[in-house]
Amino acid sequence: METGKADTAFYIYNFQDGSNKKILTVGNFALKGMSNAFIDDALYFYMSLYHGTELENDLYVVNFSEERMHAVSKNRYCQKLIPLTVLDGKLITLQGDYSENGIFQSFIEMQDGGQTMERVQLHSAASQPRRIVSIASDNTYLYAIEISDSDPDKKCFIVKYDRNFSSISEMDITEILKKYE
Repeated sequence: METGKADTAFYIYNFQDGSNKKILTVGNFALKGMSNAFIDDALYFYMSLYHGTELENDLYVVNFSEERMHAVSKNRYCQKLIPLTVLDGKLITLQGDYSENGIFQSFIEMQDGGQTMERVQLHSAASQPRRIVSIASDNTYLYAIEISDSDPDKKCFIVKYDRNFSSISEMDITEILKKYE
C-alpha cells in the first residue's frame, strides 16, 4: 500500500524477483485496519473510505492468483476497524452496531458460500449478555474476549467456541487484566 496526496495505491510485491504490480487505486482512502484473514490464495481486510463526511467500511479481497483486488461487500454497521479471522476455512468478522435503545451490541458474522456476510448466533453458557471486544481463531476453534457490561466490575472472559459457535470453555481473566493495568 502506498498513500499519496490524492489517492492510495495497492500493489502485489513479488519477493522472488522484486517486482511490483499495481492492482487498485482508491481516491477516498481513510484507513485500513491491522486485521487480515488469508483463505486459499485470497487476503481479506476491511478498509475505511470517505463518503462525504462519513466513513464507510468495505470488505476487500486481494486475489493473488488473479493478481487483482476488489470490494466484496459494504459494512452495514457502525463498527470501525473490524477484526476478522478464519474458522474452518470461512471468513469470520466481529461486528457491532447500536440497538434501537442506543446500546452498543457486538456480534459475529460469517461469509456464506458466496461473498455476503451472514450474522451467526453464538451459543454461550453465560447467564448475562456480554460484549465481544476481540476474536481470534486457529481455524478449528474461535476464541473471543468478552466483557460482561451488566456486572459493575466489568468481568472479562476468554471464551472458546467450536465450529458450530457453541461455547466449549471459558476463563475469567478479570484479575489478570487488573494486574496488567
